[in-house]
Amino acid sequence: MGAPEDKQNNLTAFQSGPLEDLTIQDGLIISAVYAAHADTEKCNQIKGLAQKHPLFVEKPEDTSSRVNKFTNLMQGGQSLKAVEAVTRSLKPAHRKQAFEFALEAALADGVFTEKKKKTLLTLATKLALDNEFVDQKLATIQDKSGR
Repeated sequence: MGAPEDKQNNLTAFQSGPLEDLTIQDGLIISAVYAAHADTEKCNQIKGLAQKHPLFVEKPEDTSSRVNKFTNLMQGGQSLKAVEAVTRSLKPAHRKQAFEFALEAALADGVFTEKKKKTLLTLATKLALDNEFVDQKLATIQDKSGR
């Protein structure tokens, strides 16, 4: 029989943390929660956006559970760590989709503030997105909001 240390190492190998093996859906939600500074009301908006998004084909209660899990994790001081995990886990094209989804979540209330712009720029930097893509997306929003 193996030593207790071997059993612990084997157990650890099968336990992944909440920020490991992220799916594209996880990445979209984490990015949206970060951009929206999600509270209960904004979580509900993110759930609604996710349920309309073509990448979310899961049951609504599964999406709700996913949003709640990442919101709770990120409110516990893990926001940037979560975004960094998205960067490691997703391909560049999926990171762009995550940014677009986050932009939609941040603007669900129809208001574009300097604080939101700063948060989105930080998110874009953490997601390692090219400046041209980010500038184009933000310019479109600024044109719509008249800023």
